[in-house]
Amino acid sequence: EDFSFTDLYYSKLKSEEAITPNIILVNVEHEDRFAIAQAIHIISLENPKAIGLDLLFKELKTPFTDSILKTELSQ
Repeated sequence: EDFSFTDLYYSKLKSEEAITPNIILVNVEHEDRFAIAQAIHIISLENPKAIGLDLLFKELKTPFTDSILKTELSQ
C-alpha cells in the first residue's frame, strides 16, 4: 500500500492529541496539478479562512494544467 512518512506521523504519532475539527489536512503528494487544482476549488467552496499548501514544482508541465492551477491559486 502506498503511504508516506507524513501519513505515519499523523496516523500514529499524533493520534493522542486533541482533534481540532477546524483544521483539515489533505494529502496531495501523488496527485497531478489538475487534481490539486480541483481539490483547491472544492475546498474553497466551503469558504475557508485560509488554504495552506506545502508544494514544490520544479518545472512547468502543460500550459493547460498549469493555467488551471494558477487560476485556483489566485482566487
